[in-house]
Amino acid sequence: MFSLLPALCSRWSSSSSKPVTTTMRALFSQSSQVSLSPIVELREDQLQPQFVAEYIRATTAIAPRCCTPFTTPLRFFSLPDTGGPLNIATHAHYYSGGHPERNELQMALAAHPEWVAYRQHCEPLMVSQ
Repeated sequence: MFSLLPALCSRWSSSSSKPVTTTMRALFSQSSQVSLSPIVELREDQLQPQFVAEYIRATTAIAPRCCTPFTTPLRFFSLPDTGGPLNIATHAHYYSGGHPERNELQMALAAHPEWVAYRQHCEPLMVSQ
């Protein structure tokens, strides 16, 4: 599941003087100190096969309004059809300000009315997230 992270992190770390800390490493770190290093968050939504088209339609419609660098720094979105299970929407987000930036943007997005409506519409289309 985390095989894409090294490639993603090396791409972004080469353009930044700060080291990149992945969410996985931060989650399993023994340190209680919050990292201010950039993070890459990889998310996967397992979709119900009969609702893949509806999920894509809803996501495509909301992306221009809600997925901006000021709300969620989406860097990658894909529905891979090789190399693993089908119907998995994979998306990666890059937070240059680390966990504090991620938390701030997630709270702002949770208050965005269109995003809330999108989440309520799409959650029943997923098996898991």
